[in-house]
Amino acid sequence: MAISTKMKTFTIGLCTAALLAGCSAGQSESAKPQEPAVSAAPEPVTLSVLLRCYKVSPEEFERNFAAPVKKKYPHITLVNLECRDSKHLDELIVSKELPDIIDDGLLGLHDMLSRDIPADLQPLVRSEQFDLNRIDPKAIEFVRSIGQNGELYSMPRVRSASAVYYNRDLFDKFGAPYPKDGMTWDDYIALSRKLSVQDSNIQYQGLLIGAPRPMQTQLSLSYVDRATDKAAIQSDGWKKMFETWKAIYDIPGNRAAESKNLFNTRDRFIKDKTAAMYADINILEVLLTELENSGTKWDVASYPVFAGQGRGVMGAYGNGLIITKTSKHKEEAFRVIAHLLSDEVQLENHKNGQMTVLVNPEIQKRLWENSSIFKGKNIAAFYHNDGADPYVASRYDQIAYSQYSTALRNYVYGVKDINTVLREAEEATNKAIEAEKRK
Repeated sequence: MAISTKMKTFTIGLCTAALLAGCSAGQSESAKPQEPAVSAAPEPVTLSVLLRCYKVSPEEFERNFAAPVKKKYPHITLVNLECRDSKHLDELIVSKELPDIIDDGLLGLHDMLSRDIPADLQPLVRSEQFDLNRIDPKAIEFVRSIGQNGELYSMPRVRSASAVYYNRDLFDKFGAPYPKDGMTWDDYIALSRKLSVQDSNIQYQGLLIGAPRPMQTQLSLSYVDRATDKAAIQSDGWKKMFETWKAIYDIPGNRAAESKNLFNTRDRFIKDKTAAMYADINILEVLLTELENSGTKWDVASYPVFAGQGRGVMGAYGNGLIITKTSKHKEEAFRVIAHLLSDEVQLENHKNGQMTVLVNPEIQKRLWENSSIFKGKNIAAFYHNDGADPYVASRYDQIAYSQYSTALRNYVYGVKDINTVLREAEEATNKAIEAEKRK
């Protein structure tokens, strides 16, 4: 009997289905498609952190370090070693209990290297594909200049913001115009003369400066010639810096009675309220809150620049993150650092007043956004100027800094001419460096 075309097709389909079913049934278990493997949860890791040497509250450490890391990496726990004093690091070295991560000032990196503490981060930058172009290139350049072959011994984390803080009440009292962004040191000195006055037996100061280092980095001045290990103070730049300080404090009534108080000027602005202007790196929010709560009207203007030198204001003045050579968890430690430098974490810290090292302009413009005391203040002042070119640092900078600071006090308060003061500082520094080498 003839079979129809439809029946042929149906029969072939059945045979094919049966054949496929038979093949499937004959497969071994190992040949069957496997379910995707479920990766095991990472082993818990605890990383110790030393903030050298500054203290933060447990709440601040949790907010700025531990919590963001825990959110990104639930298996990583950060523990703050809570730096006690300047000797704490030495004690950790002796006891072989160095932390995994150290947050330290970039200016202290030479000291860290002299103790053989930091690991070079470049291999981790490559393996973790971290984009260094997101970070202020001058800060990276400064760190690389400290290594012998361009090593990256620290990852910049936060910049120090510089500005002129001013007491609007005193400007109103003496009828002086408020400072504006872009003013030079000469402009500020001229304005200071209008505010360094005595009134009702109270001596008011027009302009006070904090530590010398902001102006030193502003002029990109090296303390020591790294090629010779000799003092580098005999230069036009150091001469300009010394003469600028003297011009400020030669204004009648603007100088403290004793030379030991030359750099201790902040309280006269915050507590005494006798200083109209105070130029320095960022003032802690707790101190500005004290000023705000006293009813004082205050604001900020851009840090002074030198005439003819553009808008360069301050070099690599801030903190960076180091991974110690002894850490057993370098990869995890670097991932922690990378996350602390993410847009998300940097933005939140920036809004709380920790000035970002990122070059992202959308983040930069949101400085102090979470702070009620900065509402209505001239936040743009902190970003009005550009960063200065980094200076070449030396392992003997701290020795030179001590000698130069003494020389600066002697010049501002003394009778010796600038050439004599610089020559004597050079001789004293070279002797101190030689003594250090003989130890």
